[in-house]
Amino acid sequence: MIALIVGAVGLLVVALAPGPAPEGDGALRPPPRPTPVPPALRPPPTALQSVSPPVIGARVACAPTGCTVSWETAAPPVRILTGPTADRIDRTAPVAEVGTGSEVTVPGTGAGDRRYFEVVAAGEDRGPVVGDRYLGLEGAPGTRDLGGYSTVDGRRIRWGTLFRTGGLTAVTAADRRRLASLGLPDDCPAPGRTDRAAPRAPGAVTTRAARTRDARWLRRLARGSGPEWVHCDAAGDRRGWPTTLLLATVGVARETVVADHLLTNRPPPGGAAPARPVTRAPVDTAFEAIIGRYGTVARYLDRGLGLDAETVTALRDRFLAPR
Repeated sequence: MIALIVGAVGLLVVALAPGPAPEGDGALRPPPRPTPVPPALRPPPTALQSVSPPVIGARVACAPTGCTVSWETAAPPVRILTGPTADRIDRTAPVAEVGTGSEVTVPGTGAGDRRYFEVVAAGEDRGPVVGDRYLGLEGAPGTRDLGGYSTVDGRRIRWGTLFRTGGLTAVTAADRRRLASLGLPDDCPAPGRTDRAAPRAPGAVTTRAARTRDARWLRRLARGSGPEWVHCDAAGDRRGWPTTLLLATVGVARETVVADHLLTNRPPPGGAAPARPVTRAPVDTAFEAIIGRYGTVARYLDRGLGLDAETVTALRDRFLAPR
């Protein structure tokens, strides 16, 4: 029985059950691969299977020696596919096939350009695409991808489209090459292209000036294309408002937004925790100001920012993965 095959990157681990007896010419041949069951002949799914996604809890953590892809639940054998971006997964040949267990390390994928992985359960054509949240920048180790967060209606942020960092002044030449491979600039956009709000007072994000600026920013994002820095400076990273605004606009729940904000306190691979930890207070203050004045985020987008349904839909289509 084949337990694990990692082919495209050069690792091969095979566990074999007792093989067949030698044939007439004395050669020992491997047992034939089982014939796949046609979809029409597969047993109907159980009640639990019919409402559960084929893969649950997929995630990736990368190190210089390789990336470890893991999952909580998936029907084996599980195929692992990879690509340079979430939209360019190579489906011609898996880099790993796992018959038992719930993780595999794919060597050779942790260094150099960033990789994304698709985890495909048995009997499925597609699966969730995941990436390491951290970009592995030497000069900005806390830089991270906002992909994978769930929305309240069951969609997810596209990997490789939204990024946040506390600063880019110390990035190295290798960091710049990695950012270029992702389609990101290696310097922070000029003020006015990203938000500079300081939501410390209850009404800070609901003033006329703040609403005008934020509406202009969201409309620009709705018309744009390609990856974006949500913020790329220390002020944005500590206050969290640009990320809060955009994630809430596309439908990410409040507690998920808070959890992402607090990731800033976690030491990233190759980095250290910030000297001054961030708190959830700025994010909570912003939400409370919005709810207190408008009742819901949807009414804030409509009445407070003046965004029409087409703009919100354009933002969701740009930054959320298809169902």
